[in-house]
Amino acid sequence: MAEAISADGERQYEYNLVWAEQAATGRVNDPNGTMLSSGRGDNKLRYQSTWFTMPNDIKGTAFLSVWPYDQRQFPDTFGYLPAFKRVRRFPTNQRFEPLVSGLNFYLSDAWAAGDPYLTWGNYKIVGRQPFLGSSQGGWMGDMPKWRPDFHGGKMDQTFFTVTKELIPKVIVLEAEPTGYARSPYSKRRTYVDARYFVFPQMRTFDRRGTLFKTGEPGFGQYKTNSNEVLDNGKPAWSWT
Repeated sequence: MAEAISADGERQYEYNLVWAEQAATGRVNDPNGTMLSSGRGDNKLRYQSTWFTMPNDIKGTAFLSVWPYDQRQFPDTFGYLPAFKRVRRFPTNQRFEPLVSGLNFYLSDAWAAGDPYLTWGNYKIVGRQPFLGSSQGGWMGDMPKWRPDFHGGKMDQTFFTVTKELIPKVIVLEAEPTGYARSPYSKRRTYVDARYFVFPQMRTFDRRGTLFKTGEPGFGQYKTNSNEVLDNGKPAWSWT
């Protein structure tokens, strides 16, 4: 579920979507110890896909990115557009374009590092500090559609109500886009949990240096006291 909320607090767009990835390397836990079949794992890093099931005007829209193992190369990106009933190959250097209208989520934003090498440069550590962030216990598996409550804003629905914890130490990294004269970002700031090196928060800044977007994945297990999603017999772990 994804929603676009205007500055006035009104819900403008609401989407149901699935985001899924399949690794093509390091598949040591595969049944029978096999790799991907039919050569699909050859020289590939991962397959990354998203498809939309709501609203009706974009229902059936889907995208697939095939990442080469050589991470200096851009992935091949394909999209199916129901209005045209055909698959289109998208330019792979469009790292800062919205997937669909109403969303300002770009391919570059995924995992706070959704680009090949050399897309970003001038990396530097700008801080080490405690951080109050979403780190675990945030899965809403007992809520209808796994949907969190809302709060804040003029309509009291601008922000998700989520759990937080005090993370003892994060490493704060900054980087700038390279080779993208028209990038809407001037820099990206990523907060990395020093305990297990995932990011509780990512922030991007516009060309004027003003905060543009904040991404907060809230990684954790898909498990509550009364509900869970299993992966090979163990609670699944991902974005919440």
